[in-house]
Amino acid sequence: MKIFLFILGFIARLAIIGIPLFIFNKYKETFILPFESWPSDVMLYAALSLALLIAADYIKDAVKNHKTKKAFNPLQRASRETGATVTTLLQHGRFESKDCSQAIESALRQIETIVEVSLGKSRHEGHEISANCMIHRTQRKVGPSLTLTHWGTRLAGREPITIKLGNNLPGAPKAIEENKIHYIKDTQAKEISQFFSNKSYKSILSIPLTAGPKKIGVINIDSTEANAFGKLENFKKDIHPLIQPQIDTIKKLLQIIEIPEPIQKAA
Repeated sequence: MKIFLFILGFIARLAIIGIPLFIFNKYKETFILPFESWPSDVMLYAALSLALLIAADYIKDAVKNHKTKKAFNPLQRASRETGATVTTLLQHGRFESKDCSQAIESALRQIETIVEVSLGKSRHEGHEISANCMIHRTQRKVGPSLTLTHWGTRLAGREPITIKLGNNLPGAPKAIEENKIHYIKDTQAKEISQFFSNKSYKSILSIPLTAGPKKIGVINIDSTEANAFGKLENFKKDIHPLIQPQIDTIKKLLQIIEIPEPIQKAA
């Protein structure tokens, strides 16, 4: 893609420089005559050349402004500042499990807000986004599993549950097993609807949390709208960097929190 854009830009530059030069060279004897004596076609060519140069200048300024706006994102700056503050607190403070839980839920709510603003979604329009957190643990009699423990905003159908890994389940299990973001565009799609019956959320982004080879957990971002997050590549490029400080905060907190082993059976 970058090579294509480079070639396209090179051709455009050649056209911007070459077309006016060609017209000037072809009609240079006419251009030294009084303007009133120019043929109408020469006037038209001269006007088009001038318009091309002006348009090229405007386009250059527009591209420059777009790159500047894209480089400076207030949300990203705010997220980094929040992440830096929490990192400092974690390094110099002592946290009880209750404190960690409150901080995790606060970070999840921040993720919800950042994603909503970035996507231009509004709860007032009936669209809801919810973030929740699942912890990876190896439990006695269950084995490797994910336990849903923390919510930002709880949607209907997102209840405490432990999911046993190794059964090729979609969503969070797949994300932590493959260690990459997994996107379910429509939970009601025929091939996976059996796993999401009676759920209010229609699409899920599952982001794995790891520290080297160690599996820590998964952050799920749910939406009541199918395919709410668009193309996964665009999410990774435009939105994921904005919520990275909150993700890092949750990952650090999960590594120091102590959560009792849940009683419920594995799903």
